[in-house]
Amino acid sequence: KGTALAEAGNYPEARRVLESVVERDPADFDSMTNLGTVCFYLNDLPAAIAWYEQVLSQDPEHENARQNLIGVMNARLNNGLRSGTMPLVCDAARQILKLDSTNTSAGR
Repeated sequence: KGTALAEAGNYPEARRVLESVVERDPADFDSMTNLGTVCFYLNDLPAAIAWYEQVLSQDPEHENARQNLIGVMNARLNNGLRSGTMPLVCDAARQILKLDSTNTSAGR
């Protein structure tokens, strides 16, 4: 139901439902990843990052969480470049390279 709500664009309700799912089943990494995506669409980047990192800390091979985290870090990097916030840029670039050492387009 949370995924369907997100696909319909009802991100606040999707977040509430997915948080409830994850509370009941803390090993539901797909729901955690979806929750991270919902947080991203709600412009809550710190929460999105936290959810993706939580998935990866328990399942380092979860490709969707890894790719989504790279996407969020790219957004942070680009936000930092636009605002001239170099510590944010450096931190995001480090995170991207740690997640994907072959990424040559970080910040483009």
